[in-house]
Amino acid sequence: MQNSPTTFLIPHEIDVEILGKTTGGKVSSAKIALSPMERGFGYTLGNALRRVLLSSMAGVAIVEVQIKGVRHEYDTIEGMETDVLNLLLNLKGVSLILYESNFAEITLNKQGGGDVTAADLVLPANMEIANPDHFLTKLNNRGSLDMKIKARRGCGYESVEQRFANEDKNFEKTTNTIYMDASYSPVKRVIYQVERTRVEQQTNLDKLIIELETDGTLDPTAAIRRATTLICKQLEPFADLESKEIISMKADSDQVDGVFLKSVIELNLSARSANCLNR
Repeated sequence: MQNSPTTFLIPHEIDVEILGKTTGGKVSSAKIALSPMERGFGYTLGNALRRVLLSSMAGVAIVEVQIKGVRHEYDTIEGMETDVLNLLLNLKGVSLILYESNFAEITLNKQGGGDVTAADLVLPANMEIANPDHFLTKLNNRGSLDMKIKARRGCGYESVEQRFANEDKNFEKTTNTIYMDASYSPVKRVIYQVERTRVEQQTNLDKLIIELETDGTLDPTAAIRRATTLICKQLEPFADLESKEIISMKADSDQVDGVFLKSVIELNLSARSANCLNR
């Protein structure tokens, strides 16, 4: 309880409810409740957390694909029941976890009939797939698929043009390579609501409830911790702000610019200007 009107409550009750998991067993959605808060703080903190969660969480995305026999995304592959464009869209849905690195190379070599899923991707030792059952395409008995894929870590959304602008000036596109826009964020959806709660006789307090869904590569509770840490880091300089004495500069009325003490003759003005001033 509050000891005085200027003492603020510190939230101390946290409740976490797991709502869903990926096919790989990773927690992908949860409901997190925090209380009690002073009135209005639920909306203030909830909005800040939601914006940071949606925009500033780092993740991994596929950015380049080389497919044997394919020159561009509108090409077709004999024996594959979907076109290349749909294959690329399905590749964007693969949820990748990358450890201790910012780049990774993935391969896939599949022959014969049947579905091709994310589990068919051959990963390096420091990579994991959160949704191995994710569908990529389907091959008939005569079909084959040979791909080389590059993935990288990033934040937010990055178009191909933005990526090339950030690369070395000597970087050139490789022929027969399909470059993809990247959505790195592992957070799919964030909803928050504020409910009334009470502590003893005080009934106008807030309870913040955040419902969070990720792609399984980032645990929802870990996402909340990252977002909170990021907000605190951004506000840290204000907490260390020192009060500085503001010095007002006053002009000394006794000091007059010497030009105002000169006679009209000493100013070297034109004849017309000098005559006007003399009059």
